[in-house]
Amino acid sequence: MERYQKIAQHEKFLKYIKKIRKLEKDRIYCCHGPEHLMDVARIASLKAAEEGIGLSKDIIYGAALLHDIGKVSQYKKKIPHEIAGAKKAGIILAECGYSKEEIQMIEHAILHHRRGTKKD
Repeated sequence: MERYQKIAQHEKFLKYIKKIRKLEKDRIYCCHGPEHLMDVARIASLKAAEEGIGLSKDIIYGAALLHDIGKVSQYKKKIPHEIAGAKKAGIILAECGYSKEEIQMIEHAILHHRRGTKKD
């Protein structure tokens, strides 16, 4: 089993997704459930291939699956979801076998996913 598949089955991940669904039950536009996360993963994978970015599927899909898990903190505590999500993602990634370097890379992607292509 690839590591990103472990994320999709991880107890904490599933708990966050369930809470997000409940909080977004009346949302008209894009909801941040599994469908959205997989769409992001597929688009990111295609974009990486088109641009010759040499990232593994585990990194791309890991970042995509986890990029919105901070939505619960955003809705309940007004903490920007990218900040809350990066912290939550690190725990799940470690438990799914990602290295420290990979975790840092994915946390960085989550922290900056609302900033487009702008470099720090």
